[in-house]
Amino acid sequence: MYPANGLTNHPGLPFYFLTWSALALSGYPFASTPLEFFHAVLEHIRTYQLLAIALAALVGACSVYLFVRITASLVSAPVIVLSILLWMLSTPGTVTTFLSPSNESFAFAVNSLFLFSLFQITRDDRGMLKTFVLAAAVSSIAYLNKLSYIYVPAALCAAMIAQYGFSRSNSVRLLGGLIVFSAMFVAILIAIGYFIIGWNDFRALLNFHRAVALGSGLYGAGSQTVVSSDEVLSAFRAIPSDKTFALPIALIGGAGLSLTAGLLLLRSRQPRPELTIAIGCGVASALSALFVFKHYAFHYSAGVSATLPGCVIAFHLLMKGRLSRIATLIAASVTVLVAYPVALRLQSYLRNHAELTKAAVLDRDEIRNLTGSRVIEFAYRVPFPEYGEGFVLTYAGIQPLTAAYLGDRRGTTNSFAEALVHEDVGAYVIDKNYFPTADAVKAASNVDLLGPKPVQYQDGDTLLELRTVFLLLRPVIQ
Repeated sequence: MYPANGLTNHPGLPFYFLTWSALALSGYPFASTPLEFFHAVLEHIRTYQLLAIALAALVGACSVYLFVRITASLVSAPVIVLSILLWMLSTPGTVTTFLSPSNESFAFAVNSLFLFSLFQITRDDRGMLKTFVLAAAVSSIAYLNKLSYIYVPAALCAAMIAQYGFSRSNSVRLLGGLIVFSAMFVAILIAIGYFIIGWNDFRALLNFHRAVALGSGLYGAGSQTVVSSDEVLSAFRAIPSDKTFALPIALIGGAGLSLTAGLLLLRSRQPRPELTIAIGCGVASALSALFVFKHYAFHYSAGVSATLPGCVIAFHLLMKGRLSRIATLIAASVTVLVAYPVALRLQSYLRNHAELTKAAVLDRDEIRNLTGSRVIEFAYRVPFPEYGEGFVLTYAGIQPLTAAYLGDRRGTTNSFAEALVHEDVGAYVIDKNYFPTADAVKAASNVDLLGPKPVQYQDGDTLLELRTVFLLLRPVIQ
């Protein structure tokens, strides 16, 4: 009935179904009067948040169970436990995605399904149709979770080539299988795009993904080059402070794993299950890290850490006998080395967010006292519900709700809704994460990042620094 704005950019289907489920479980499965429903949900937002966290934690638990069931027939329990520990302890982002649900909360589930499909390829010597259909289904699930998980279909294709590309009889099956895989992958995406996301929004999603693939910077908003050396260097510099060790481990370990297996395969010219698994896991891990280095953000590292358990399994299978013990020992040593700094960074992350919440509550009271009768705009990502309201309204895309909200704003607006407001804004609340100092605010060409028009500091304005934000006050016109 309404455009699915929330399903554009990142499709994020699993995440959005999780959040809708949390909303229903919090006691709001039906919306009658739009504005009353909207305010009722916001008043009980803590209940919704706790349910979303609980559901995300359940996803994590189910992912671990799935991973254990899939790998238990191949390796021993200690190797499985070590694999899971490396996933959890290689970056703080792994745990934070279950404390604050996001698309990355499904990363381990996606990679467990990837392993299931990969193992099916190694068991299928004849290249049966169901193997390629399963691979296409898993690949579409990965892509419909997030663009960067396109490494799953790439890795599965590499595994298919390793498994079927070294004999004449299988080469024909490989060609036919890749055609079936591609056709099913595209067909599933088109079906989901048409029936669930909506065709216009699906086209917008594809255009956005094209811009991200061909552009640099976060969301492809940087220079129009596929890879920017400055962005990559910034990502590498962020690793020591963010403790996102999963990125270099995945890049080096994945590349080494796939290269070693590839050389062994070229030498023997005979496909072996452990070589196919190693090539698939190695390609997935290395590509996942490369994609994050191209567009770096702290929480993206959780999507990379989810590929590491598969690499541990693959290393163990590849290095037979004593060497398998050495591979396990190396993985255990890496886990121990990164665990302590990651735990400290996670502790700091949680403490900072708790302190931020307390400071934001105090700032909100001060803003009310300082702004008087001015219309207040809450700019991009300030930690206040007034900003969140605009975010929700925009991505819900429900016109009656938006119209009702605009008639009951209570003297506030936000970057999303400002274009629909007729009064002059007299105060801007500016996030310190984007403008950390007063000089940065004064020098910026626009402090309202998602607003309809640029907002700059002008002579006569008053700039006040609070705990979490800056407050820019326009002169009161008598």
